[in-house]
Amino acid sequence: MPHLRDIIAGPLPEGAGAKAAGTAALAAAGFRVPSSWVLPPAAVAEFFGRGASPLAAAPLLAEAARTLKGRFPVMVRSSSSLEDLPGAAAPGVYRSELAKDLFGLAAAAARCAAAAAGPAAREYAKAKGSVLSRGMALLLQPFVEAELGAVCTLYHRQELVVELARGGAAPITSGAGARWRAVFSPDGKLRKKTGPGFPLRAAKAAAAAALRVQRALYPSSNISVEMALPSGRPVLLQARVFGAVGCAALLDFTAIYAEVEALMRGLGFAPGEWALSETPALLAQNYLGLSRPASETLEHFVVTLRPGGLARARRQRWLIVRHQGEPTLFPPGNDRRAQRELSALAKRGLLFIFREAPAACRVKRLPLPGGGSLPFTFVLSSLSANEAAFIRRRLTAEGASAMRERLERELDLLGAVLKKLRAADRSAYGRWLCAALPAQLAQLGRQRAAAAVPTRGARKAAIKGVPARREDRVVEGPAVAGRDILRAGRGRFIYAAHDFEPSFLSRIGRVAAVAISRGAVGSHAAAICAEFGVPLLVETENINRIRTGDRLRVDLATGRITVLPRR
Repeated sequence: MPHLRDIIAGPLPEGAGAKAAGTAALAAAGFRVPSSWVLPPAAVAEFFGRGASPLAAAPLLAEAARTLKGRFPVMVRSSSSLEDLPGAAAPGVYRSELAKDLFGLAAAAARCAAAAAGPAAREYAKAKGSVLSRGMALLLQPFVEAELGAVCTLYHRQELVVELARGGAAPITSGAGARWRAVFSPDGKLRKKTGPGFPLRAAKAAAAAALRVQRALYPSSNISVEMALPSGRPVLLQARVFGAVGCAALLDFTAIYAEVEALMRGLGFAPGEWALSETPALLAQNYLGLSRPASETLEHFVVTLRPGGLARARRQRWLIVRHQGEPTLFPPGNDRRAQRELSALAKRGLLFIFREAPAACRVKRLPLPGGGSLPFTFVLSSLSANEAAFIRRRLTAEGASAMRERLERELDLLGAVLKKLRAADRSAYGRWLCAALPAQLAQLGRQRAAAAVPTRGARKAAIKGVPARREDRVVEGPAVAGRDILRAGRGRFIYAAHDFEPSFLSRIGRVAAVAISRGAVGSHAAAICAEFGVPLLVETENINRIRTGDRLRVDLATGRITVLPRR
């Protein structure tokens, strides 16, 4: 029986490993994959195990010459039984090597086999609290020459990130960086793209292939799909599951919206008499798909009462309080049902303000999965001269810094919403919102100016990266920079570096977030972070400003890092 088993034409041998099994599954599902052969663990140990003679691999090389028929170069990849598994992807822990000829094949295979017990594998096993793999199979595939390579990172029902590089996907998976990046919706619609000369057709082909892989093989998982694109046609090299789908117990906005609709119905308001104002958090959810952890409290929900609703509130003897010209309404204290329902929602962090709707506001309706719909509108905020003067007079330097950070975050989010609306939303409400948002952005700019506190010296450049997975939350903690991770004491910290220190893996259980100046969303390091639930920023600018001991606030929606005043 041959040692090299063809896994496209024949069955998987025992111990073939998850990478080989994934390749066979892709081929069986009809996807284009390279020709693939597996060397089972017993044969790997025989030819390349500890104590094996340098001449032991001679029979294998003779067989490889007959099997490969000169199809070099060849990729030699690890295929461990402990990698590419849900919750244990082990990306980048083992090795992949390029063998340019038959003589290089033995050396490449030996190095890949040795990686099963190498330093990275030991650190990974320590971090996972598991044992090292006892057997390592090897997967051999002819190298696919292509103008472009891509890595597609799909977060289940959230977004698809496509990264591309010239010549192959290696610069992306290694973390050297991607030349182009695009973000697609879960149904394959392009949201944004970056990089000059963007290869749109190739990106769309890669996205379509990755979405088909998810639907066919991994319908309920986060997956990473590596591929080559010869002549723009995807050839799939690998697909792996990584991370946890239900990562942070996110707020269920669909359920919240249904509760808002039920609340207003319970308070006696009819459809058409009210609308929910799209605050920054709701804009981020409705247009960018950004949710928040369930542990975080949202700002107040603002319900605007239209003329019919305002008339009904007056008939029900709601209280009306005016401040700075904006009337706020409250249900009467003797309305026990209203007080009971609002109190129950408040205990769960859902707080409501009722206001009179401006005369010129428009309304859109969002269908709810359980039936019915929820009306939305947008209300421009205001800042009077008296309020601006009060802010300047009473705000401390620390308070001003926090206020500016919040406003800059809202500016980033609203700017992203406006860009998306201009590109994709042609509805009457979308056009109206496009016209209203610039005024809101200008208003936020004035609020930020009001919060300005004179500081010495020139303003420092912003520290900002690309979130590997965007979330509408922030992470705070002390910084550990670069190789200082080797001396990090106890407690959780935020790791900032140009790249990952090799011993990073054994300390990942204490890392609250990571920011690196290079990297890619589809890199092995990003998959490792996702597997351990650690937020990651890549391509972080001005990371040299961060010093060990700094206290940081990392915004996972915008990628902005703020160095907080030391306590």
